[in-house]
Amino acid sequence: KQWYQRRVRGSGHDHDHSNTIDIHFDHNGNSLADYDDSTWNFHVWVEAWFARKDLRKKEYDGWQALDATPQEASSGRMQCGPAPIAAIKQGDMNCGYDTGFVFSEVNGDVVYWIVEEDGSMKIARVDTSAIGRLVATKAVGSGEMVDVKGNYKFEEGSAGERDAVGAAACMGARAEYLEEYYKKNAVEDDIKFKLTHGEVKMGDSVVVNLECKNQSSEVRSIKVVMTGTSITYMGKPLGQVKRMEHMLFAPENQTARCALYISPQDYVGKIRPDGALKVAVRAEVQGTGQIYTVSEQFDFNKPKITLTPNKTTIRKGQLIKMKIQLENPLKIPLKNARIRLEAARNLRPVNINCGQVKPKHKISATVSVPTRRIGKRQFVASFDSDELKDIQGECTVVIID
Repeated sequence: KQWYQRRVRGSGHDHDHSNTIDIHFDHNGNSLADYDDSTWNFHVWVEAWFARKDLRKKEYDGWQALDATPQEASSGRMQCGPAPIAAIKQGDMNCGYDTGFVFSEVNGDVVYWIVEEDGSMKIARVDTSAIGRLVATKAVGSGEMVDVKGNYKFEEGSAGERDAVGAAACMGARAEYLEEYYKKNAVEDDIKFKLTHGEVKMGDSVVVNLECKNQSSEVRSIKVVMTGTSITYMGKPLGQVKRMEHMLFAPENQTARCALYISPQDYVGKIRPDGALKVAVRAEVQGTGQIYTVSEQFDFNKPKITLTPNKTTIRKGQLIKMKIQLENPLKIPLKNARIRLEAARNLRPVNINCGQVKPKHKISATVSVPTRRIGKRQFVASFDSDELKDIQGECTVVIID
């Protein structure tokens, strides 16, 4: 057997075996998060290579996915796999071994549902490309990343990929709703919606823009609800950050626009170090009943610590002078700031107390550290404070005899 680790970015978490990732709103545009599946920032599992004499198809020999940290119980136990990678790619839900769950992690469509007061549901929108944006592993013989997404799914949007998704969804728990959707052509609506945003940097405002292009010959009124929520890396909601309701009027053949503005004062202290911001949008065209729903997850780009050694190659036993620099990106002070410097098998952790860091102020410190072992050594610095956490930086030093 051979074992290799895989990491997926944009990992779906299907709670109800629908083989889709389901997001729910009520008819007023309020999020029904308790009913939702979730999308994790990332998830990690392993693959093993072996024959599957227990399965009916020879092509299911080879790579199998196994999850040592399963997200859901399977057959009453916390287990997942071994799921044949070839079966996942084909959307074959009949071979068992949690193939459906792994499929939804890498290739499930995100389905937005409107839940009526009587409990009935209808599909408002389907996002076909949000899940499984990257499936990564380490290259053999180097630290480079290799994307193995093509082993798990056909090219996004291709006929093979759409066939696999449709086959999986039509064998899931919501087949009665989804079967019709995947077999019919979508009806053209006269309002085209487009959600746009720029790069999201920690310390800057988040601006999410909604464009509503009216392609009809009549004026359209559009009720828009936009909500920002703090979530964990597993997609669990922690609390509302900002909400906006607006009524737009789009003249014939023209575009109406609105935006949700979330300032640093709105989100600082509410976003966890490993968490994210989720923005949900619901727009309903008055008179026609057209509904548009979408949710976007924003992972903040955090500043990096700059580590600069005085030498990149040094003899064992000599001291390295390591310069550490970081700028506070926020417009508020950082309290109880501290830096930790370490290097596996070479340096015991060095802790530097920085006290309070002024807004937009740069920290700079130089530390002399010993060199105990020869070889290529990676030095890692991490920064934490009450307001800003989990900031990292690294550098490599070659230690010779």
